[in-house]
Amino acid sequence: MTPNFTLPRLLKEPTGWLLIVLTMGFFYAQWPSRTPTRVEPVYYWQQFDGGLKIRWEAEPTYQESGTTQAWGLTRKAMSFMVQTGPLSGDFGELILVMAEQDRAAVGGAIQEPLTISEGQAQYAFFDAESRIQVHRWYRIESQWIKISVLYKPSMASRVTRATAFFANLGY
Repeated sequence: MTPNFTLPRLLKEPTGWLLIVLTMGFFYAQWPSRTPTRVEPVYYWQQFDGGLKIRWEAEPTYQESGTTQAWGLTRKAMSFMVQTGPLSGDFGELILVMAEQDRAAVGGAIQEPLTISEGQAQYAFFDAESRIQVHRWYRIESQWIKISVLYKPSMASRVTRATAFFANLGY
C-alpha cells in the first residue's frame, strides 16, 4: 500500500499563502527584539559666574534685554528658561516682587508656596491651561539666577524631566 499524501487545502490556494505570509509578517513585526532603541539626548552643560552649572537637554537659545540675560529651550512640550541679572537690592524683596509678578502673569493658583532661605528661593504656580510653572532663584555673589520650567504634568515623563532639570544643577 502506497501512502496517499495530499496537500491541505490552505496550501493549494493563493489566499492560503497570503494568510500564511501575513501571519508570519505579523509575528515578525511584533517580536520583542524588534523594539526601537531609546536614543538618549546629548546634554549641554552651561556654567555661570560663581560656579553654578546647569545641564540642558539641548543647546539653549540666548537672549539679552538690558542687564538681564536669558537662555531658553522648548523641547517635547516643555519650556526651560534660565535668567540672570545683577542684584541691586535685597534678595528677599526682589523675590517677593517677582513672585507676585509671575503669579499675576499666569493668573493661576499656587502649586508650591514661596519659600525663601539663605541665598535661594522657590515657588510654583498652576496656570489656567493646567500647566505647572516651577521657579527657583539663587543668589550668587552680586547677581541673581532664576531657573524656570513650564510643563503639563499629564505625562510622567515630563514630570521626570522637570525633576531631572532641577536635580542636575550643581556647583
